[in-house]
Amino acid sequence: MAIDEAISLVDVDVCRPEKCPGCDPQEECVVVAVSNRLTAAGSFLYLNYYGGDLDQWEDGITLSNWTNSGEDATSVLCLGDFILVTSNGAGAVYYTDDLGTTLVEHSETEWGTDGPNNSDALDQIFIVTVHDNGAVWGTYDAGRTWTELEDGLATTENLYHVMFARDNPQVIYACGDNNALIKSENGGKNWFALTGPSAGDGLSALWVKTQYHILVGNDDGEVWESSDGGESWSQQDPLPNLPAAPIVEGFVECECDGLFAIVGHTGSTGHRVYRNVDGGASGRWYIPENVATPTYRPKAITCCDINRAIIVGGDGSTNGNVILLA
Repeated sequence: MAIDEAISLVDVDVCRPEKCPGCDPQEECVVVAVSNRLTAAGSFLYLNYYGGDLDQWEDGITLSNWTNSGEDATSVLCLGDFILVTSNGAGAVYYTDDLGTTLVEHSETEWGTDGPNNSDALDQIFIVTVHDNGAVWGTYDAGRTWTELEDGLATTENLYHVMFARDNPQVIYACGDNNALIKSENGGKNWFALTGPSAGDGLSALWVKTQYHILVGNDDGEVWESSDGGESWSQQDPLPNLPAAPIVEGFVECECDGLFAIVGHTGSTGHRVYRNVDGGASGRWYIPENVATPTYRPKAITCCDINRAIIVGGDGSTNGNVILLA
């Protein structure tokens, strides 16, 4: 089935690392997505066992306890059969070890109303979430119990993105409002502030290519790059055909040094999808010819391989919650 409910999808992920090398991405790539709160029905978790194929989404699994104002789902993380869904409310996470068959809700009382905004992990052993007011939390047992890793000393700004360096899991970056950028070099035990590249702007997208090489996007539609671990920055050439008031919403890197970027617009039109097959290099972003301009604001992107990216968003209608680039 297609997702034909009147929702907005807020995040999407591909279930890794258990996927086998060389698998057919259309048949072996499991995709998960979450929606915001639908009145009293709560948020929803959606699964697709066929690489995000537009007609192959399972019926939404209701996250039934997230029914109050301020309890929208914010992110989804999938590792094999394990899924973690976060909320920005007091009912902060659901986790499942069996792809949604059995769901468990966990509410950490110390979070208060500052639930997680985003999460990242390389495996179930250690997962990191970022929150408002510069807070960072971690779980060492797949969401059962949580430990505060950073209590706002590195920054007091709201944090919306976090990512491990895949080549060195001791290095973690997070970013958010008002040019906030923080880093850990010892697996989340200690954090320190970096000078972000774009004073006065919110850092709305983050991609950690290596422990030293990172990309950030901001709410002015700019892409900035650092090759020395965030110590210095260079602004990339402007993305082509940007709309007015653009916001870089997300990056994803696929195989063969290929990246995608999504750009939203504060209005109802003018949203963009970009591709880069040169490792995210400046001046090499382009709009793929076979991609129609999204009719809704894109919120998140993931991919099964360089030729199969899945973009989610929506405007609360039944129209165009998912785009598949195949």
